[in-house]
Amino acid sequence: MIRLGRTSIAGILFALAILSLPAPAWAGYVTGAELLALCEDPDGSGFAELQCLGYVTALADVLERNDVNGLRACIPNVGVEVGQLEEVVKAYLRRHPDRGGYGAAGLVADALGAAFPCH
Repeated sequence: MIRLGRTSIAGILFALAILSLPAPAWAGYVTGAELLALCEDPDGSGFAELQCLGYVTALADVLERNDVNGLRACIPNVGVEVGQLEEVVKAYLRRHPDRGGYGAAGLVADALGAAFPCH
């Protein structure tokens, strides 16, 4: 389980409220380049970054019990906040622009697996 502070919980609740508003659906899967663009919040509204945070957090939860494209991550229950997970993923995507066309789910799994390997 990932530890959340009060600020993180408030942010996630805000994200859930925003994400429940009607919005155009994504067609197909999200690429690494698209996820990085969301994470960098191009319009400064905060909405895109919340989508990024939600995407990364959801995959972190999946990776806690399952693999994605054969990849796993073992994120510690204590001392890791969701914002750190987003930073790990953004750094990975910036270091690997050549992988931007790949599916974001596998890239997030690769990033988190490298940062939090299972032993």
